Amino acid sequence: MFHQAVGPLVFPVSVRIGAAVDAASDFSEGMLHANFLASSNRALLVQKRAADLYGERIDELERENEALRKMIGLPPPSGTHRVPAQIAGIFPTDSRITITAGSAQSVKPGMAVVTGDGLVGVVQSVSPHTSQVTLVSSPYLRIGAVTSRNPPSAGLLHGESTNMLVLEFLDFDAAVQNGDLVVTSGFSEHIPRGIPIGRVVAYEESKELGIRRSRVFPFVHIGAVREVFVLE
Repeated sequence: MFHQAVGPLVFPVSVRIGAAVDAASDFSEGMLHANFLASSNRALLVQKRAADLYGERIDELERENEALRKMIGLPPPSGTHRVPAQIAGIFPTDSRITITAGSAQSVKPGMAVVTGDGLVGVVQSVSPHTSQVTLVSSPYLRIGAVTSRNPPSAGLLHGESTNMLVLEFLDFDAAVQNGDLVVTSGFSEHIPRGIPIGRVVAYEESKELGIRRSRVFPFVHIGAVREVFVLE
């Protein structure tokens, strides 16, 4: 009788305990599964980031190789010799770089520094094995430049920002169009004529002020450059 009376009372409790144990087990299993998924997701994110970095590095190396191919295949302007160098330091606020060639390699102030894409800047000072180069993007550097058209339109070029240059024409009636190639004029003792600088992307004029100038997008972006040549 006692067992018969207690049985119905104990059985529902045991069922509830068993259900609770099953629920706890399911919860634990779910937590373990969730942790596994989270860990797997983190691992996949790490692998994706590594793959992205690898792809970026491949792109960077391809750009460097293309620049080197251009430099190797680029004949030096008539009467000049190329001195190879690497960029040892970049100083964006000063629009300046340091290169690993100096007076011991016959580098002198005023010489042009180039890549396969075009003009980088002009040597300002030298030590035995390094030189300081003012970038073409400097607002304080003035370079004689012409548009590559017939007849060419000459002016003085200076930097406006890292990614934009300004060419101020000497003649108000100078012909210019968007897309015109801009090269060095050669009106300098050390900078030969015909070094590519960039292309005209906009121009403006004011007859009242006697201003005619164009904005030039440069070919060389210093952040992607490792090796340069000094034109001796």
